[in-house]
Amino acid sequence: MEGLRAARRRADGVVRGRSWWVAIEDIARLRDGVGAAVPVGVPAAFTEEVADPLGELLGRYARTRTPFTTAQAAARFAWDCG
Repeated sequence: MEGLRAARRRADGVVRGRSWWVAIEDIARLRDGVGAAVPVGVPAAFTEEVADPLGELLGRYARTRTPFTTAQAAARFAWDCG
């Protein structure tokens, strides 16, 4: 992970009090999907608006963690489903 950060391929962020390591090309998905702040210095090419950020985040989660419950997905992305 340190190599990715040194190569500026990873961003560090905080979403609702949780620390995240984010591939730089995914920072806009997290910003648009869960409200993550984009760190200073991220190139504009990686901050363009994402059409379906929640769908993309949930789709990626589903591809790597099936089966899962709604509560598990909500916990992963700090979504308030109450």
